Amino acid sequence: MDEFENNSHSVQPGQSALDLRVDRAGWEKARLQASAAKKEREKLGQEEAFALLRQKDAPAERVYLKLVDVAEQLGCKPDDLLDKGVAGKLDVYAPVLLEGLYAWPVTNRGIPHASLVGSIDGVEPVFRARLQYGEYALLLPADIKKIKVEQSVKPSGYICPELVMRHTAEWQQEQQQAGRAAMLAERMKNRANSVAWIFAHPRTTDAGVVRLEMLRVDSGDVQRLLEQSSSLYEAQDAHGTNELPERLPLGDKKNDSVSTVVRNQIAEYPFRGEMSSAIANAVHAAVDPESFHSVWEELLKLAEAKMAPLLSVNEEGKIRFRNREGKTNVYEKSSLEKSLGRAVKAVKSSCKTP
Repeated sequence: MDEFENNSHSVQPGQSALDLRVDRAGWEKARLQASAAKKEREKLGQEEAFALLRQKDAPAERVYLKLVDVAEQLGCKPDDLLDKGVAGKLDVYAPVLLEGLYAWPVTNRGIPHASLVGSIDGVEPVFRARLQYGEYALLLPADIKKIKVEQSVKPSGYICPELVMRHTAEWQQEQQQAGRAAMLAERMKNRANSVAWIFAHPRTTDAGVVRLEMLRVDSGDVQRLLEQSSSLYEAQDAHGTNELPERLPLGDKKNDSVSTVVRNQIAEYPFRGEMSSAIANAVHAAVDPESFHSVWEELLKLAEAKMAPLLSVNEEGKIRFRNREGKTNVYEKSSLEKSLGRAVKAVKSSCKTP
């Protein structure tokens, strides 16, 4: 029995149209055709997987309410809600008025371009996407403040967290080094609520001015404000204030429960070794100075920017630094967890009243 007869029983139904009664050259051609067809099916399968991923990650459809109407419903002024937006306590949305290609100015290492040393002209953003005219996106606090002062603004960019999450998931799927990709993807996700998408090309028009009456608030946020307001008004006589209730930050905001005094005390803790100054700087910049996860993110930024004695982040996600002898060492996240834990414990112990 020849080679063809040995393999004839393994022929798939989809190959029945192939002429298998050929010589060895013909068989090789058929094999290549089948291989190409398999690769095409795998490609289609991957695209279907990405489509399913987009569908799963797609947020529930939001209902947007006019900010001025929400203010009236809450019995406050629009400026009160704008103040909350500036402080990061309320998400304020605006329509995209300049349709086109936007870029997320973050590198494929999860570092915003502005934090890189030197020129960023040659640095490509990791994600690009087209924002459609009329779709709603979050405004930056600085742009919200301009609207409060000037009644209008040309947005410097738009915060689109879901867009970042979707692109990050797809990017991670395409990477070969799973461990490193997961670390970088997490770093990108942490930037989703703070780094805005910007127009990819120089503006050629003065269009795109957002005015106060265009601003919107998510109905879900309004419901929370109403519930909190109701609780506040019930105790209004006791508290003697009409101030709007606070809400939890929706984005990557600094932990307001940690006072500046405590933050400074943690930063001034006598950390050991050459990393002490870098850790102190990271504590000052961290969203939550008591969380080693938050402080580690800031250390990574400093390492990417090569702030002495830090040199870089290696393939394993550890920080390379130069010691006093001029040799290169590495600093791990677990080491920070122990050091910061001791610092926080010491600071909290000193704050206790006898």
